This record gives sequence, C-alpha cells and structure tokens, in this order.
Amino acid sequence: MVWGDGSKIFLEQTSHHPPVSNYIMYGPNENYKMYGFSCFGSNAGLNSLKVVNKGKRMVVFHDKTKIAFDTLNDSFSNTFWGTLRHENIGEINYDDSANGIHCKIKFGGIKKKYFIKLNYCRPSDYFMGEIVLNNQTVSNVYGSYLSFLEFDGVRFWDIREDIDLDLYEYKKSLPSCSSLREDRILLQERNLELGQTAKEKLENLQRKDRKLREHYHKSK
Repeated sequence: MVWGDGSKIFLEQTSHHPPVSNYIMYGPNENYKMYGFSCFGSNAGLNSLKVVNKGKRMVVFHDKTKIAFDTLNDSFSNTFWGTLRHENIGEINYDDSANGIHCKIKFGGIKKKYFIKLNYCRPSDYFMGEIVLNNQTVSNVYGSYLSFLEFDGVRFWDIREDIDLDLYEYKKSLPSCSSLREDRILLQERNLELGQTAKEKLENLQRKDRKLREHYHKSK
C-alpha cells in the first residue's frame, strides 16, 4: 500500500508453519525505512489469552542511524464470557548501539499519582519511559499510544492535530509477491498439470531451505 505522503509498505507471510510475516516500509522520499519480521506464541487460560510477540524490527534513517526494537505482548481477557478486553502491556526496548543510546518504554501499570499530577486518567494504553545515553537519563518520555507522545513535556505528536493521509493500493509488487508465483499463474490459466509440477518444485525448494536453516542453528 502507499499513503498520500509517498510512504510505502510491503508485507508478506513467508511461513505458515509456524506463521511468520515480514514487512518493509519506506517513509516519504525514503527518508527512513522500517523492516523486520514477526512471529508469535500463545498461552491460553480459562477466560484469557496471552499472545507473545517475537521477531526482529529495525528502523534505518537517512543518516544511516539504526534503531532496533522489540514489541509488546497482547493480553486478551474475558475471551469466553464477560466483556472482551484487549490490551498491549509490557515493555518496548529501543537500542541505537552505535551511539550508545537506549530507551525503555513501559506500558500499563503507571503510578496513579503521576497521572493525577498531569491531570490525566490511568488507562492501560498510557506509557512512560526514559532515553539513556552512557548510563545517564537525557530525556523522559510519556503519553498514550492512542492519543499523544511527549518528550520532556513537549508534545511531538497529537492525534487531534495529525493530518489524515489517504491510503491507496500500490500497483507494483515485490518480486517475492505470491501473485507472481509460477504455480499460481499456471493454476489461473487452468494449466493444472504444469501448475502441479511448479508447486512441487517450489515445495522442494522450501524443504531444502528449511533443512539448511535447521543445520545452521544446530551448528551454532
């Protein structure tokens, strides 16, 4: 997809067992790119579900600055009875290892007196944290991922002031797009025999790749 400001994003499910999704996003004029992959595990309770999000994520800016980060887990309560509730709770860690900068953001569990002082309420979507350089705090961060973001009391983003961007379907595809797969094209053309041959060729390649990955991890 592409946004009205020129940002583009590509996403692809690269594995179905286990499910793994990859993505890459380019900002306006390619002033930054964000890429990575995600996979997950889950723990189910009697009336709840916790989804543990895994994977690697990276932002690279135009000046070559790289920031690696993780993501929150998803917590679902009242999954069978009661009012269903979905929350993202935990911590996100951002690391700029080349410059020695680290930021830890905590979501949920914010002390009530902190938000009373700021005249805010205490929903679980509020967060706070700090940016650390060489073991020294250089900036404090707080806000809500649903409404605003502030650094040292200065508001850098507010959803009420954000400009709506139009979203369009991007006509170009990555070479790995499933719509360009040979077996799919042959199937659409009703050439079932050649389509089956192409499908088996692709599956054998995938099996070979999986064995190579397993061998690599065992050898580490």
